Amino acid sequence: MNRLEFLQGLKAELEGRVPHSIIQENLRYYDSYISDEAAKGQSEEDVVDHCQDHRGCGPGHRGPAGRL
Repeated sequence: MNRLEFLQGLKAELEGRVPHSIIQENLRYYDSYISDEAAKGQSEEDVVDHCQDHRGCGPGHRGPAGRL
């Protein structure tokens, strides 16, 4: 799964469950995180797999303000 597919899935999962502003905040966070890690040499697919496997990206991260 690539970054766009991950972000679309995240949006679909959150719609109707949390306010739009929280969805946008999380989409920005994950988009930035995936881009930053890809710029360091990881493939988008590897970063997305890590996010899915660990229910969050990066050590100890649970999304913006711990919301996810």
